[in-house]
Amino acid sequence: FATLNSGNFEVPQDRTRLFVIGRLEKEFSFPSFPSNSPKVLLKEAFEDLPRLENGATIDFVRYSHVASSVYAKSLRGVLDTCGNHFVTNSASHIVERYKSVPPGGNWQDIP
Repeated sequence: FATLNSGNFEVPQDRTRLFVIGRLEKEFSFPSFPSNSPKVLLKEAFEDLPRLENGATIDFVRYSHVASSVYAKSLRGVLDTCGNHFVTNSASHIVERYKSVPPGGNWQDIP
């Protein structure tokens, strides 16, 4: 078993999870990461995505602008559209609650 943080593996979030591996035959070693590897910021992953309205049901949408980060460019490749952006149609009072959650916050920040 090992505890790994996704932020150490070029994922734009800090999320620590316990991984348990069971094998009968061969040894297993968890991946290591370079300690000098720069963290990927959420902004680098999301800044070129289109803004969608509450309840949007448009599947494929053009990117809002040119990818400016190396990370976004690597994810996008040669694509000029992105897909699978169906947005939950939240009630207006729920949308207002979202505004109470600061960057890095969670449901406990909602008054």
